[in-house]
Amino acid sequence: MGEILQSDIFSYVFEQFEKKLENLTNEKNLSTIIKKIDKSNASYELQVNDVWQYLFDKNGDQVVIDEKMYPAPSYFHMIFTVLVKGKDMKSVLRLYGIIARYLKDNPVIDVDEYNWHANTERNVYIEPIIRNADCGRLNDGLNGSYSLKLQYETYVGMNSLNGTDFVRARERAISGDVK
Repeated sequence: MGEILQSDIFSYVFEQFEKKLENLTNEKNLSTIIKKIDKSNASYELQVNDVWQYLFDKNGDQVVIDEKMYPAPSYFHMIFTVLVKGKDMKSVLRLYGIIARYLKDNPVIDVDEYNWHANTERNVYIEPIIRNADCGRLNDGLNGSYSLKLQYETYVGMNSLNGTDFVRARERAISGDVK
């Protein structure tokens, strides 16, 4: 494996989200329930809808890390969809509920070596996107499949590689004549 690039944070967060969903089958009490859902009746896939920078980062802010001064990190917003689909609406609803409950209780992803400057928690949070219902949407299975989507968002930062040496002020003796 090559050098870890902090700029790979987008793919890392996606991979960790995938692993989190795969861990559903390992969780106590859920593995037997999920194994009973026939994969042809209900399954899910993780999609990335969009990634964009949401703050202007050319504002002059600086961070000092290991005696180097860097421009403040750039911050990005990521949107994910967990698409639950299948031939049987009851199985789709059951899997949808299992995933929704699991992500409600397990929303944290440790960003590990991909952490950005000033993120003291070293985590990102997978948060649900709250939206209004689409009352006009038909989900009648006429095309042989039902589908429902869970949507989530997270925020990540990206470091600059343009660090300059930072020298702290040295102690100086100040003297003067007292008159």
